[in-house]
Amino acid sequence: MGFAQSLARWVSDSDATAGPLHSVEREAMRCRNLVQNLLLFSREHKPGFSIGNPATMLQSALSLVETQAKVKRVEVRKEILVDVPSIGMDDNQIQ
Repeated sequence: MGFAQSLARWVSDSDATAGPLHSVEREAMRCRNLVQNLLLFSREHKPGFSIGNPATMLQSALSLVETQAKVKRVEVRKEILVDVPSIGMDDNQIQ
């Protein structure tokens, strides 16, 4: 990701390689987020409730399956309300 970001600074948007380079950068960031979510998911965790936003938790959980869905040509449609009140939940168990 660092190399892609460094190269992106040197390439103008009119350059033919700009589009693919930005794609590499975007996908590297997506992979980084996916790895972070997997690490969070795999940590040993004692069940317990904390107050959190269900919309944020759902977005995080969906990021774990979106890549596989794209590979299998499955469209994931999200309709998540943003102004949902916080609730007591265990993020890891829901994920």
